[in-house]
Amino acid sequence: MILKIYLKSLLIFILVASYNNHCFAVDENLKDASNLLDITDVAAETIGKILGNGFVGDPVTEWVLGENNEQGLVAFFSACARVKYIPEGFGHVDPENRGATLWLKPYVPQSLSLLSTIAVGYSMFSRGLLAGFISIYKGYIYEWGMAKQKPQQPYYYLFSIATIEKARGQKVGRKLMEAGLAEVDKHNMPAYLECGKEKNVGFYKKFGFEVQGEKYRPSPSCPYSWLMLRKAKSEHKTYEL
Repeated sequence: MILKIYLKSLLIFILVASYNNHCFAVDENLKDASNLLDITDVAAETIGKILGNGFVGDPVTEWVLGENNEQGLVAFFSACARVKYIPEGFGHVDPENRGATLWLKPYVPQSLSLLSTIAVGYSMFSRGLLAGFISIYKGYIYEWGMAKQKPQQPYYYLFSIATIEKARGQKVGRKLMEAGLAEVDKHNMPAYLECGKEKNVGFYKKFGFEVQGEKYRPSPSCPYSWLMLRKAKSEHKTYEL
């Protein structure tokens, strides 16, 4: 019986391979954050701690991983950074560990390898076996619904951007976004993100992101997300910070 449960969970892991947390805990009024570090120079666990703290209270992550589950968030983001974003993506970390971002370039699959999927899936069991299976199931529902809404053209994908609670009001979020968009604009490509907090929509709009259609949720029990696309540099209007 236990073996059957394990095999079923493994199958779910595969189905949720491209599971991504699409909500953002961002503050636009954060101190100057110069000399940002590349994520390849920072331990995955450090990135996980930053993002885990920044996403506490986020509607979608709470729906998937449970409310006030910072331990689970840290484990999840640490695993994502270690198995996917450090080896295949890019991003930046504030030198004082106040904020971090994780991006994927165009043509880089958002799905995970089997071993990477198991590693990320394992991180969802921070609150026990039953809670872990529920989190995986919800993650699959969310990703399955969101996959149908993604842009058809190639794009840079902002998986996560967050600042720790103590760093709110110091312009760290703005510096992190500018650093990521510098890479995007260098290649004249669009960028895409999914925002789970309506109050953060205005922050992203300042950088040229626009909401695509209506707010969306893949399940009646799931919080809404705002799907936002930023056109390639040659196409978008000048934006003001």
